[in-house]
Amino acid sequence: MTKGKISIIFTVIIPLVIGIIIISDLQRETNQELEQRIRSAMEMARKNPDIFNNIDNQLRANGHNIIRGSSLEFTRKDGLNILIEIPKGKGEENANKSKKEIKEIVSEILKLNNFDKFNISVKVVAINANNYSNKNIGRGVLNK
Repeated sequence: MTKGKISIIFTVIIPLVIGIIIISDLQRETNQELEQRIRSAMEMARKNPDIFNNIDNQLRANGHNIIRGSSLEFTRKDGLNILIEIPKGKGEENANKSKKEIKEIVSEILKLNNFDKFNISVKVVAINANNYSNKNIGRGVLNK
């Protein structure tokens, strides 16, 4: 390696890599901040349970068939979500349009109820309605 190449590495590339690492680290939410955000969202949902009924009623009023009531969930992979389950349809194009519309409706309701401050996503999942059973399943109840 020539002195010029080594000089470029030390003056440009290494500070750039260090800067990228620092910026990405600053943007990452700490576990403690994440835990606090989840607790706050769960507490707000507990104090305002009508938001779920409002979501369900709005979706049904707009002609959407939902399998069971909306719920708040957290996964490491997806973060904090409002989960909406819809029956699997025959047309993929209609399903995507329906999912997009559902996400827009739910996002607007979250915004109106100040839930948007928790950075909650809307997760719409299409499931096979024929194999679905409502027995012992509801908000806050685990499926055993």
